[in-house]
Amino acid sequence: MDVRTRALRTLDLDSGATPETIKMAFLDMVKVWHPDRFHDDPRLCLKAEEKLKEINEAYEVLKVVPQKGMSQAPPMRSPQPPKPETPSPTPSAPKEEKPPKPQNPRYFPFSEAELSGAETQLIIAKRFSEGERGPQDHGEAAKWFRKAAEQGNLEAQFLLANKFLQGQGVPRDETEAVRWFRKAGEAGIKEAQFNLGLCYSMGAGVFRNHPEALLWYRKAAAQNFTIAQLKIGECYSRGEGVPRDEATALKWYKQAACLGDPKAQVEAGCCYAEGRGALRDYNEAFYWFWIAAELGNPDALKSRDKLSKKLNSQTIEKTKERARGMLHFINMINGNTFKR
Repeated sequence: MDVRTRALRTLDLDSGATPETIKMAFLDMVKVWHPDRFHDDPRLCLKAEEKLKEINEAYEVLKVVPQKGMSQAPPMRSPQPPKPETPSPTPSAPKEEKPPKPQNPRYFPFSEAELSGAETQLIIAKRFSEGERGPQDHGEAAKWFRKAAEQGNLEAQFLLANKFLQGQGVPRDETEAVRWFRKAGEAGIKEAQFNLGLCYSMGAGVFRNHPEALLWYRKAAAQNFTIAQLKIGECYSRGEGVPRDEATALKWYKQAACLGDPKAQVEAGCCYAEGRGALRDYNEAFYWFWIAAELGNPDALKSRDKLSKKLNSQTIEKTKERARGMLHFINMINGNTFKR
């Protein structure tokens, strides 16, 4: 069995797996086998560490080993016969040439035909919106976003919705923002799904509807959108759209925390420090505060230092070592670097 086949079997994938399905399977397996789920059982924790090592190794292999049958070299073109020489045309009297019209640098290097394409229109819109190659012009940006959005470009639909929500380049229109968020959200754009949930939660462009907001948060959360996972935790904590349930809130905080969201890590730490959704556990609270502090959250830094006075030095060092393992995983899946 070759290396790639063994790695695919470890992640329970078939030979036709794409980079997207490989990453999704990797994240799912990590959630199932992460040692932090078994920290109360040393035997299962050790077994999970061994399994997680296999999962990480398999993922590293699949990121670099090409799929069988995939060519790594550009295709060879068959040789073309030489074209017969054609006689030079008889020179005619030179015509007076008109000077070319100066091209807007934002349209460079696209031809007029290319400017009718949705992808090109999105690029032009971003140049106007971000002030690239000239001053910002939100009116022109909104015009080009609409051109691309009406051709079905999902990113343009999402960005146009934001323009309507903020009143940038167009009159503020929450109803129109909801319409475009819905189009992009129904097509699977997680950011649009989350923003549509916010609109239902705040009553912006639609009647306030917390259950409907939660439905859209869940769609985004299913794509590992950590802000949506954090928001679902807040809904359970406050009882918005669902019965209040601190234990379920903590579960969602931890799901976002394991994917690297510092705010969710702070919320998880507070739950353990205050005994919300779980028994009070200063050690576990310190664990999440330490990770969030290492990722730059100032609130976590204060809470970590305050909590360290309640723990002995030996416990702190053991918790730090466990936290470094989680931080290493977070940096790995988010493309960051961290030396253990």
